Amino acid sequence: DYIRTQIISKKLNPKLLETDDFQDLKIRYYEYMVKYWLHEKKFLDASKAYLSIFKTASVQADESKWKPVLTAHALFLTLAQYDNEQEDMLNKLDTLEAKKLDKVPVFQQV
Repeated sequence: DYIRTQIISKKLNPKLLETDDFQDLKIRYYEYMVKYWLHEKKFLDASKAYLSIFKTASVQADESKWKPVLTAHALFLTLAQYDNEQEDMLNKLDTLEAKKLDKVPVFQQV
């Protein structure tokens, strides 16, 4: 139920999920938010949710976890409607995560 997802998501404070104790909950929360944003066809918000998952320490530590998350982040960022925020996020992705992007085969072809 997407309406309930939105209502409950507004009651949660995302800063609370940043602590090390809540990493698993943070990942689950943002996975639900990705499903919600994709249902709403808001690709930029889905991309931001994937970025939040990507920045989680447990995901960063395991290459098999961060590769699909980084790929999804870049994919939905590319699908998002062009505006200043989308362009800024693309530039940040290209500069800050260039080394990790090189490890993903899809981005080597592009």
